[in-house]
Amino acid sequence: MFGFERICVMFTHSSKPPGHKTCLRPEFASQKVVTHQAFLRSSVALRRSIRKHPTCVLASERPPPWAITFDIRERETDWTDENKARLVSLFAGQELGCGMEGVQRRMQDLVQVVPDFGRKVHTMKPGLLASLLRDTSLIAQRAARLRELLPNTNISAMAAKLPEILLQEADETVSQVQQLKHQLGTDNVDQLVEDYPSLLDAELVEEALHELTRLMPNSDPKRTLLRDPSVVLRVERGPKRLGPHPDS
Repeated sequence: MFGFERICVMFTHSSKPPGHKTCLRPEFASQKVVTHQAFLRSSVALRRSIRKHPTCVLASERPPPWAITFDIRERETDWTDENKARLVSLFAGQELGCGMEGVQRRMQDLVQVVPDFGRKVHTMKPGLLASLLRDTSLIAQRAARLRELLPNTNISAMAAKLPEILLQEADETVSQVQQLKHQLGTDNVDQLVEDYPSLLDAELVEEALHELTRLMPNSDPKRTLLRDPSVVLRVERGPKRLGPHPDS
């Protein structure tokens, strides 16, 4: 029927190696070809029925793994300062019981009084930011009072480094400045507290002076601290100044 004695048929779905040809006798060739064509038609019909079935989804139609949940994509998130600030603001808003719009509105009020705050939100803890935003009018009054009492100090820069300073009364901060002057034996501390507001902690200053005396017994610890106030950063310890342990 086909004009030759044997017909070679290539089966694409057989267990034979790719490219393998099976030679059939002429009397069986037509039957095998018809059977193979029927198999292909049934396979196409099956795939079409699967596509129409609401509970069946082909692998090519499924979303990629990284689009399934946020947790997987979070690993690839670029944690810029802007993204960190947005996350801090989100949790602060939850603590305040307001949305992001409420947080942004309060932040605008706060930045008008303390402009440097806008660049430091990403470094704050949500609880601290919530405390500062809870009553922005009170924070503004304290900042204005500090400017009156410490005219030679950039209150905005100092508060951005130590935001907790605006959570206490201005008179208490001024009292701490007076204590620092007494400890260091000088009245010229305006720039010092602006750059290192942690020096307003009298206990920390005493620890720094003690450490300098131990390390350099032949030097004046007060003069050394005035020359290099960053020493206080190397003696800070404990949860009071460094915060709770991250594993606690």
